Amino acid sequence: MLLVLAQAGPVRDSAAPTVVEARLLPGGAFEVDLQTDLDALLLGLSPAAQALSRVLAMERLRREGRAGEAAAVARLGDLLRRRLRLRFDGEPAAFEISFPERRTLPGGDLVTLGPRVRLRGATPSGARAFTFFASRSFRGVELRTVAGERASRQVLEAGAESAPVALP
Repeated sequence: MLLVLAQAGPVRDSAAPTVVEARLLPGGAFEVDLQTDLDALLLGLSPAAQALSRVLAMERLRREGRAGEAAAVARLGDLLRRRLRLRFDGEPAAFEISFPERRTLPGGDLVTLGPRVRLRGATPSGARAFTFFASRSFRGVELRTVAGERASRQVLEAGAESAPVALP
């Protein structure tokens, strides 16, 4: 069975961009959803990792139990804080991280995070523009932004920062 997994290839197309939906909300809040390969990042692997590498890494994590899982999720949060930047007028914005599709599996198996991570925070008072940056580990980024009545879309190369998006 492992031989079949080894030949299965990547679980996801490694050239697929990370889809980012940024909502700049009335009242000074922002909400940003990233759709990416969270399982690979949780396991410390590249999104292009082969299926066998993923299975072996998941088995190691499963052997570590709930404490190991909690530590892996904490490391993932730290990684996201290091590799993502949300800026208002050039100044970094603090954000909270959540996994809105996180579920605990039956039978005591490890949780699944789902494909989406959500970043939430406050837009600084008086800010005029928003930019988004993701490190090269996210490959390309398709950034969709809604600010008031305006919607925009940008396609970013790996490691590039978006053009400023004017706030309403």
